Amino acid sequence: MRSLFIWLLLASLSFAQPSAKIVGPTEAPAGELVVLSSTGSLGDNLIWVKPEGMQSLSVGCSLLDTQVVFATTKPGKYEFWLIVADKAAKIDYARHTVEIKGSVQPPPVNPPPVDPPPGTKWDNLKTLSASNATKIADNTTRSRLKAAIAATLLEFESAVPALDAAKDAVRKSIELTLLSRTGASALIDWTPWRKANQNELDRLGLVDVKDYLQAVRAIGSGL
Repeated sequence: MRSLFIWLLLASLSFAQPSAKIVGPTEAPAGELVVLSSTGSLGDNLIWVKPEGMQSLSVGCSLLDTQVVFATTKPGKYEFWLIVADKAAKIDYARHTVEIKGSVQPPPVNPPPVDPPPGTKWDNLKTLSASNATKIADNTTRSRLKAAIAATLLEFESAVPALDAAKDAVRKSIELTLLSRTGASALIDWTPWRKANQNELDRLGLVDVKDYLQAVRAIGSGL
C-alpha cells in the first residue's frame, strides 16, 4: 500500500503543470519600495516582464523563488507579467497590477549643510564616502544622493526617530534615489560606495541614534 502511494505521488509530480503566481501589493504610496514575489510558482524556468523603462532590482533565493523590487515617484498603474515554463515547453502566466498613488516632495534645491563636527570619529566615513564616490565618477547621482541624505536628516530635526526607523528611512532614501535615475547614470553601479559605508558603520557598532545620524551626516558630507 505504501509503495502504491509513493508511485501515485511521483506520478502526480511528473505530470504537474507549470503554474505562475505573483504575490505582492496591488497599491502603494509614491516613493515606497514595492516587492513582488514569484513564491508558489511551479515550473523549470521563469521570466519577469516589467513596464517599459522601469528601473528595478531582481533578487532570488532559487530559480522559482525570485523577487522584483522597485520604487517610483510617478503615480499610475504599473503592470507586471510572470511567465513560467517547464521542460516540455508548457507555459503559464500571471498578471499583476500595482497602482502607485500620491506624490513625493522633491528634496530642497539648496539643502542645509550636513558636515559633522570636524576632527571626530566620523572622519573616516567622510573620507570613504568621498573617495568611493570620486572613483565611481557619476556627479549627477552624487549630487542627488547628497540632497536626498540632507533632506532625510532635515526630517529628523523636529523629532528624532528610533535607531531602526532612522536606518530604514536612510536606506529607503538612498535606494529610491538610485532606482529613480534615468539616462546614463541609471547604468552606473554605486554598490562599492554603499558597501564601503556599511562596512565602516558595522565596524563602529553604533547603538545610539544620535551617533548614527552623525555618521550619516559624515557620509553626506563626503559627497
